[in-house]
Amino acid sequence: MVDCAECGRNFNGAVLKACPACQAVHSLARALNERKRADDTEHRKASLAYLDLERVTTLQELPGYRTVRSRGLVFALQGASGLTAGGKGREAASRATRDFLEEARRMGANAVLGVHTAAFGAGGGITNILGGDAVGIVLVGTAAVVEALPESSI
Repeated sequence: MVDCAECGRNFNGAVLKACPACQAVHSLARALNERKRADDTEHRKASLAYLDLERVTTLQELPGYRTVRSRGLVFALQGASGLTAGGKGREAASRATRDFLEEARRMGANAVLGVHTAAFGAGGGITNILGGDAVGIVLVGTAAVVEALPESSI
């Protein structure tokens, strides 16, 4: 039984989330709701849709994880033009990586394995007249669903 902090009425807090007299949500229910929100956040991070650079690798298997299923080939192609090679390369790589991760997420992956990358340049055209050539980046990998191995088997 719980005493309502607002009106003082005694009610079964294990069954009811709010006081039947004044509808005030009691502290136990608030604590449970806050815990549920925290659990939901952790679940989202662990869900299939959560993918970050920690689970993107050139290896065929991710250390500490087992591959549950392959979701298919994922790739991204991006290009950039400008006056400096470093600036063009960074811009193209950044956009390609963003697109690569978004595509893997859309496929339901939480990891990308066997990643290969290639850079290429394209001379001539308007970028050459302005003093720079285009740079392109290709990223290719296998979108996969992985799950962490128990600590004892690592």
